[in-house]
Amino acid sequence: MVEIFDRELPDDCKKAITSLKKLKVYFAMNDDTIDNFADVWFRVQHECDMYEEMQDSNELTYQSYIGAKNWLEKWRHLYIKYEDK
Repeated sequence: MVEIFDRELPDDCKKAITSLKKLKVYFAMNDDTIDNFADVWFRVQHECDMYEEMQDSNELTYQSYIGAKNWLEKWRHLYIKYEDK
Protein backbone atom coordinates (compact mmCIF):
# COMPACT_ATOMS: atom_id res chain seq x y z
CA MET A 1 0.00 0.00 0.00
CA VAL A 2 1.09 3.56 -0.72
CA GLU A 3 0.11 6.51 1.48
CA ILE A 4 -1.19 9.89 0.44
CA PHE A 5 -2.64 12.34 2.94
CA ASP A 6 -2.41 9.67 5.66
CA ARG A 7 -4.52 7.21 3.68
CA GLU A 8 -3.33 3.92 2.25
CA LEU A 9 -3.93 3.31 -1.43
CA PRO A 10 -3.36 0.09 -3.41
CA ASP A 11 0.13 -0.67 -4.69
CA ASP A 12 -0.89 -0.20 -8.31
CA CYS A 13 -1.25 3.51 -7.47
CA LYS A 14 2.30 3.85 -6.16
CA LYS A 15 3.89 4.99 -9.42
CA ALA A 16 1.09 7.50 -10.03
CA ILE A 17 1.40 8.97 -6.54
CA THR A 18 5.20 9.10 -6.77
CA SER A 19 4.96 11.10 -10.00
CA LEU A 20 2.21 13.30 -8.55
CA LYS A 21 4.39 14.25 -5.58
CA LYS A 22 6.88 15.76 -8.04
CA LEU A 23 4.27 18.17 -9.42
CA LYS A 24 3.29 21.55 -8.04
CA VAL A 25 -0.37 20.53 -8.12
CA TYR A 26 0.32 18.05 -5.32
CA PHE A 27 1.09 20.92 -2.95
CA ALA A 28 -1.98 22.89 -4.03
CA MET A 29 -4.44 20.03 -3.57
CA ASN A 30 -6.98 19.89 -0.76
CA ASP A 31 -6.23 16.85 1.40
CA ASP A 32 -9.65 16.13 2.87
CA THR A 33 -11.96 13.26 1.92
CA ILE A 34 -9.33 11.11 0.22
CA ASP A 35 -10.63 7.55 0.32
CA ASN A 36 -9.30 6.05 -2.91
CA PHE A 37 -7.30 6.88 -6.00
CA ALA A 38 -10.35 8.35 -7.72
CA ASP A 39 -10.49 11.00 -4.99
CA VAL A 40 -6.84 11.88 -5.60
CA TRP A 41 -7.41 12.07 -9.36
CA PHE A 42 -10.48 14.24 -8.81
CA ARG A 43 -8.47 16.65 -6.63
CA VAL A 44 -5.93 17.10 -9.43
CA GLN A 45 -8.77 17.65 -11.92
CA HIS A 46 -10.31 20.23 -9.58
CA GLU A 47 -7.04 22.18 -9.43
CA CYS A 48 -6.86 22.13 -13.24
CA ASP A 49 -10.44 23.37 -13.45
CA MET A 50 -9.62 26.17 -11.02
CA TYR A 51 -6.62 27.17 -13.17
CA GLU A 52 -8.81 27.27 -16.27
CA GLU A 53 -11.38 29.49 -14.51
CA MET A 54 -9.03 31.85 -12.64
CA GLN A 55 -5.53 31.78 -14.09
CA ASP A 56 -4.37 34.90 -12.29
CA SER A 57 -5.36 33.83 -8.78
CA ASN A 58 -4.43 30.16 -8.93
CA GLU A 59 -1.35 28.54 -7.37
CA LEU A 60 -0.51 26.79 -10.63
CA THR A 61 1.52 28.23 -13.45
CA TYR A 62 0.91 27.34 -17.06
CA GLN A 63 3.71 24.74 -16.94
CA SER A 64 2.44 23.17 -13.71
CA TYR A 65 -1.09 23.12 -15.18
CA ILE A 66 0.19 21.26 -18.26
CA GLY A 67 2.05 18.80 -16.01
CA ALA A 68 -1.11 18.17 -14.02
CA LYS A 69 -3.19 17.68 -17.20
CA ASN A 70 -0.63 15.19 -18.50
CA TRP A 71 -0.72 13.35 -15.16
CA LEU A 72 -4.52 13.14 -15.35
CA GLU A 73 -4.42 11.64 -18.82
CA LYS A 74 -1.67 9.16 -17.97
CA TRP A 75 -3.46 7.82 -14.87
CA ARG A 76 -7.06 8.01 -16.11
CA HIS A 77 -7.24 4.20 -16.17
CA LEU A 78 -6.67 4.08 -12.39
CA TYR A 79 -9.35 6.71 -11.88
CA ILE A 80 -11.78 4.55 -13.82
CA LYS A 81 -10.72 1.47 -11.89
CA TYR A 82 -11.27 3.06 -8.46
CA GLU A 83 -14.07 5.57 -9.05
CA ASP A 84 -16.80 3.26 -7.77
CA LYS A 85 -14.87 1.75 -4.87
